[in-house]
Amino acid sequence: MSIRNLAVNTQLACAQQIKAFARRFGCSPELPGTEQVRTYQLHLIEPRRQSHAARPLA
Repeated sequence: MSIRNLAVNTQLACAQQIKAFARRFGCSPELPGTEQVRTYQLHLIEPRRQSHAARPLA
């Protein structure tokens, strides 16, 4: 990522997302195929269920 001249924070954010992806499937990020990537992307855009107390009033 440093070869692409990405900022340090961008590199850290990418690494964090790769870790979350691997944690979700319980394996190395290299192993899941395209279907697992698609499933993970759908998981990311699903609305999160929150209690009414956690939602902002404004």
